[in-house]
Amino acid sequence: MASALFFEGGMGAVPVKAAENTTGNGTNGSEAPAIDLMQEVTTTTTTEPPAPDPVVKMQRQIFVSVISTVVGLIPAFIVGYLFKRKVHFEKVEEREKRRLLQSWRWKRKVGYGIAMVYLLYCYYFLIMFALNKPMDMQKDFTASSSINMVWKMLLKPVLVFAIITLLISAMRTTTLGDHLMYLLPLTLMDFS
Repeated sequence: MASALFFEGGMGAVPVKAAENTTGNGTNGSEAPAIDLMQEVTTTTTTEPPAPDPVVKMQRQIFVSVISTVVGLIPAFIVGYLFKRKVHFEKVEEREKRRLLQSWRWKRKVGYGIAMVYLLYCYYFLIMFALNKPMDMQKDFTASSSINMVWKMLLKPVLVFAIITLLISAMRTTTLGDHLMYLLPLTLMDFS
């Protein structure tokens, strides 16, 4: 009794008759019939893709970073333009003043609306990205996001506050740190 074996090797199912040898007569060359130890064999071929080349992987990451920066900057420029206000040094009529204030209010509301939609889309994308991955990757994503949030919301502001406080205290009590103060960028001391 011959059964068909199917090997899925990428070219489709190829039938192979079981218990047949090279002579084609069902025997192993002697007069005794061949013993079928396995009537049907099913095989699955799992070929893992080769590891990507590190240079290609880095090029992809740089490309994705550039695209995501451009995608992130477009709404930022639009919202920045909507919140931009022209400073008037000359005297403006009351009617013109009301028109300017009204247009500024509308631009601010539209800017808040665009920013809200963009942020909601970003959060939606992050959540969908995290939920469509395996559970171990979700745990890693959650842990990474939590650590990043703790760093940005708690540790970094406390650290910056402590450094600036120590720097100001040192400047007021001694002249030893004056040469370091001249090396720091002036925007570090801008508290506006």
